[in-house]
Amino acid sequence: MKVTTCNPSGYGTPGYGSGEHQYCREEYQTQAYRVPLVTEPKQETCQLAYPAPKEVCVTKSIEITEVKCEDKIERKCFNVAKFEDSSVTIEQKEIVIGEPSCEQLTLTLPTQ
Repeated sequence: MKVTTCNPSGYGTPGYGSGEHQYCREEYQTQAYRVPLVTEPKQETCQLAYPAPKEVCVTKSIEITEVKCEDKIERKCFNVAKFEDSSVTIEQKEIVIGEPSCEQLTLTLPTQ
């Protein structure tokens, strides 16, 4: 077993600071103990018991719910979309690509 022992270091002025400083170290120390010794097996009898179930009769009421299914048919009127034939005329515009504009731009992105 490892134990820590501390002793006075031996320096300091007597009457002023003497014995305040200590020198500590860890040492191994032996410990005497006794080991139990079994010379003959011990035989002992014991009885085990467990609970037996009891029969108890109780009257309980049970409700059974009955579900009836039937088909329901309802007639309702509502508006529906009406489709008609039509045509849309679009005028074509001519797109002219000009000279490129080279400028330095600083883009800023939103931060969270």
